Amino acid sequence: MHKILLLSMVILLMLPNTKTIAENEEMSCTKTKINIEKLKEAQSWINNNQDANIHSFLVHHCGELVFEDYFIGYDAIMPHDMQSATKSFSAMLIGVAIKDGYIKSVDQPLTELLPKYAHLLEGEKADITLYQVLNMTTGLKWVDFKRGNSFDKIIAAKDSVEFILSEPLLTKPGEKFAYNTGSSHLLSAIITATTGMSALEYANLKLFGPMKMWDYDWDVFKDGTNLGGWGIYMRPRDMMKLGQMILDDGRWQDEQIIDKSFIDQATTTQAVTDGGGGPGYGYQMWIPKVKGVNDVAAAMGFGGQFMFVMAELNAVVVFTASVETFEQNRLDIQKVMEDFVVPALQSAD
Repeated sequence: MHKILLLSMVILLMLPNTKTIAENEEMSCTKTKINIEKLKEAQSWINNNQDANIHSFLVHHCGELVFEDYFIGYDAIMPHDMQSATKSFSAMLIGVAIKDGYIKSVDQPLTELLPKYAHLLEGEKADITLYQVLNMTTGLKWVDFKRGNSFDKIIAAKDSVEFILSEPLLTKPGEKFAYNTGSSHLLSAIITATTGMSALEYANLKLFGPMKMWDYDWDVFKDGTNLGGWGIYMRPRDMMKLGQMILDDGRWQDEQIIDKSFIDQATTTQAVTDGGGGPGYGYQMWIPKVKGVNDVAAAMGFGGQFMFVMAELNAVVVFTASVETFEQNRLDIQKVMEDFVVPALQSAD
């Protein structure tokens, strides 16, 4: 991991009290006021809930970090395992590559994007497009968290892409949503095949670097390919930056990093799901139901590594948490969002 210890110590000393950086009862934001007291109630609820296993809680509103806290020994400079929230980064890199001209469009077939593996893409598999990879409707077999699961097999494979594309079709491409981390990994392989760079190298150049992210890492398989579906370790503040870029229609400060049209598709329902993180799925982002607010897209990683992008409230909310209590974390984060965060932000309407 990119350990810059001296810089980390300096930045830690420069950071405000991480219990909250909003010291006033209310904080102005573009001529409106949000209810900081309500966010403090969320902070207290997390601290006083003995079952809570949340590691970080950040709220970004109208371009400002208005609330931030860390729990159970975590802090602002400590990278966190983002689990499947990595998928959203992989999708955004595809958006960058389309803007840069490396990829023509989401309608390109995998036979064009991964020509090395064209011999595995015959019959109905030849119909699989990048669009179907992005919205998890490839139809390819993938087994999550069961005996003989696909995670163990892909980790052991000499060629991670060959393993995924060698799996049989369970449904026709485009026919049905099925959560498939293997499909997400194909996005990393597509970045490498089209740009000549690893996903991490391309991200350094086009995403992490321009957005001034630091002290991150991205795991690789045996074949050297960055894991497209999990494996990013990153500070919650940098995850929040990704959310703000998405909220700003692909812009970061004065630079258009990803075309707005791609962001619009990524953050709206492209496939109807069977549950999971929400009733809809965009491009490697869930379209969840959050009581009291519409127009929400979310990166969701196992155990509670969640980033909510809420256009209606002009806000990004980030959580990280322990994978050991994943179901409890999901319920706790839902409560914090619906009972505290949304009411606090709706005060700004």
